[in-house]
Amino acid sequence: MDNSIGVTGRDEDDLRLFRDLATLVAGGGILIVEIGDRVNVAKHYQWTMIQEFPDNLVRVWRCLSPPGSPIHEAEWRFYRKQPDRSLQHLLTTKVKVRHYSTTELRRLARNAGWRYSSCYGSLEDLRRFTGRDHRAFLVFANGED
Repeated sequence: MDNSIGVTGRDEDDLRLFRDLATLVAGGGILIVEIGDRVNVAKHYQWTMIQEFPDNLVRVWRCLSPPGSPIHEAEWRFYRKQPDRSLQHLLTTKVKVRHYSTTELRRLARNAGWRYSSCYGSLEDLRRFTGRDHRAFLVFANGED
């Protein structure tokens, strides 16, 4: 669910998302949520980031928010890499995303009826999240204890 949580920048929208998911998942079901932990994101803050995607698509992400801000505002510029390696501008858009810490996300999910189970820094080796990991994978269960 990485880019599904926080996309509106409003906690109430995310609470509704978790509640809606709880109604869709049968009792005893699980939900795994991947986030960039806000505390860790602030430690590794970058003003500008360049990402390359398939089909020669490039995104230049320029941050507009101060480090550690729960509401992360950024400008995204999309380009297509040309054969001569120049970039053809395709689109510029501004985004606003709510970044959660693992603690904040646990509270949000609990308020929506989910029961916290565990948090991992990696799903490949099921290593527990330590706070030094860039990503956090939180596991929640639906239903009674």
